[in-house]
Amino acid sequence: MNCSCCGKDISTFALDRAYQMPDAIWRISPAERLARAQIDADLCKLDDRYFLRGIIRIAIRDSDRFFEWGVWAEVPGEDFFAYVRAYERDNSRQRPFLGILANEMAGYSGTRGLGVSVQLGTATQRPAITVVDAEHSLGQDQRTGYALERVHEFHPRPSLAAVLPRTALH
Repeated sequence: MNCSCCGKDISTFALDRAYQMPDAIWRISPAERLARAQIDADLCKLDDRYFLRGIIRIAIRDSDRFFEWGVWAEVPGEDFFAYVRAYERDNSRQRPFLGILANEMAGYSGTRGLGVSVQLGTATQRPAITVVDAEHSLGQDQRTGYALERVHEFHPRPSLAAVLPRTALH
């Protein structure tokens, strides 16, 4: 499928973006981070706060493709520890639980603190995260999908410096 904006084959697009850590971890100094936080690729603890990494999946309309956001959700301790205990098992039949989004996402406003539902997956899948607030633009996008043109907003276009000879800019 070719993009109506640029004519490129959609298979050349990166269809995901990920946040390395919850925003709360970024906001503290590296020294505090070492003293107060434990973090790996999927789990994080900051003092008495617990986070897990999951995927917000958004269909791309008129295609069979999805855009995936790798985000962090802050979850209650009991749900966090239940996930840790069953981490290497199929948890896809477990009940979903509530949390809050722990990242301010590019292209949206007001996502940090947004209510989410967390559905655990199989042993090889990250949890699926669904925005609870159907009125928030991220919740609307998750329910209706992205137009392909919207996907362009998450990818920087080449700057003039990258496409013009150096002398053309002076």
